[in-house]
Amino acid sequence: MASIVFALLAFNGLHKDDDAYLVIGVTLVVGIGSVVLRGIGAPVVAEQLGKRRRDKAIGDT
Repeated sequence: MASIVFALLAFNGLHKDDDAYLVIGVTLVVGIGSVVLRGIGAPVVAEQLGKRRRDKAIGDT
């Protein structure tokens, strides 16, 4: 969320420059990339942690 605020502040500071659109573009790519990676990565990590805990619990009995 903070990166969006800083990107908008940078855009306002550079609004008459072509770099303003570069700032917005980079922020958009990073934001979407973060959502996609978390969407893909979170289930995989949760599955691995679940397997590890389940295997440890089975081995303890």
